[in-house]
Amino acid sequence: MRGMILYNALNCFQETIQKLVGNLTEKVTAHSGNIFYFSDVGQAIAKNYANPLTHFAMQDYPEDGG
Repeated sequence: MRGMILYNALNCFQETIQKLVGNLTEKVTAHSGNIFYFSDVGQAIAKNYANPLTHFAMQDYPEDGG
């Protein structure tokens, strides 16, 4: 019974966080029944740049223009 209460609390906490931060993954079910999760890479990178804890740890590489 205790495990069920903790599981429900975890689900509630996860829903609250997703409302505040947003959910970066999209669940897609194929015709075969396989489940895939897609993430928007650009949105994830933008979130990391907006976070002051991770922003300064990120390293940008120069783009090859030619």
